[in-house]
Amino acid sequence: MLALAQRGVLYALDEINMATTRLQLWYPGEDSHGELEKLFKLHPEEVPQRNVQLTGEKFMALDDFMRAKGQLRYLKVQQLRERLCENSILHLCRSWVFFSVVVY
Repeated sequence: MLALAQRGVLYALDEINMATTRLQLWYPGEDSHGELEKLFKLHPEEVPQRNVQLTGEKFMALDDFMRAKGQLRYLKVQQLRERLCENSILHLCRSWVFFSVVVY
């Protein structure tokens, strides 16, 4: 069981590592080795512009994530409400759903 948990953490860390963009500075006298390298190597004067661009993308992604997280929370509450109503606990259904929304 512990080995499965450790493997899950390792896979998650590896996924984060693979999704991380690595940028490097372009040193004077260094030759270009291709188009792909131009995307990830920056001249020192390009750093502030790239920082603004990536920071904007980060906040847009966080906003999308928070919206999706809210939708998931809403759907989980709706699913729970349906289960309670199917089990004929109608009088508890509305109060429990209200309570769960307030707690989250």
